[in-house]
Amino acid sequence: MEDDVLDLAISLVKSQLTINPVAEDVRTIFEPEMLGENAVKVHIHVDAVVKGESTFREHDAMVRIKKESCDRCRRIAGGYYAAIVQVRAEGRFPTPEERSKSKKIAQDVIRRVQKSDRMAFISNVEELKEGIDIYVGSTKLGRQISKAIATELGGAFSESAKLVGRKDGKNQYRVSYAVRLR
Repeated sequence: MEDDVLDLAISLVKSQLTINPVAEDVRTIFEPEMLGENAVKVHIHVDAVVKGESTFREHDAMVRIKKESCDRCRRIAGGYYAAIVQVRAEGRFPTPEERSKSKKIAQDVIRRVQKSDRMAFISNVEELKEGIDIYVGSTKLGRQISKAIATELGGAFSESAKLVGRKDGKNQYRVSYAVRLR
């Protein structure tokens, strides 16, 4: 983790460094040093030839670290979900193999759609005696997972939406997908 922070600090300093355009044979060395959790000092050594003369300069740059989570990560950490995929079986409880396979199918679907759907994540999986509940970040993802489980394990699914509030003048819904295995 610290190496990543140091690499990012060096990249930032490199992107902001300006060197006289008449300088030739420019060589730069960056030496980062962590100063606590929230700062990195980058010592910069520059060797160059300017108008035929060798020159050398040193400078220290301070990089302040501000740690934040992106919107997606905040939602995952906060247990956000837009849909629940409820895997059940008709007239019986799903077998351990069906439960395990359902979770694997859900992960496979997420891997497939993650690039096109930023909200493709599982925030929670609840193991219940009657089946499993998979809490997901988007209704589209819930539908795709439900369809994949029903197709692969044999069964059908239905969906129902529940109004949970309003945001920016639009109704917000939570969708439950009921997957019934045969």
